[in-house]
Amino acid sequence: MALSGTTAYALGAMLFIAAIGSYATHTMNKELKIHYPNLYNDLGRPALFAWRSIRDQWRFFRFLIHREYISLAHKKIKRLGDVVLLCNCINVTIAVCLLCFRYNEFHGWIE
Repeated sequence: MALSGTTAYALGAMLFIAAIGSYATHTMNKELKIHYPNLYNDLGRPALFAWRSIRDQWRFFRFLIHREYISLAHKKIKRLGDVVLLCNCINVTIAVCLLCFRYNEFHGWIE
């Protein structure tokens, strides 16, 4: 079953936004490792593509959701944290909208 143009564009936008978010996450992790090594270790040494436990991933996710990075003095980390959080929120919103309003287009893929 072919996807409509709207769904294809939404999936393309999600992919593009995920690429931006991944780059921002990687850069933020590098900045944390350089400027705040103790915090980096407390967060479980986050990495973009690493086999980490759910607990380590949860620490970094909680760090982003609670916006704990705002208390840091490093301006670049603050901006990157906001970009990562924004990209994740946008992708979740698009995914929920696709599942709610375009579910029938994915019907053959899900089953």
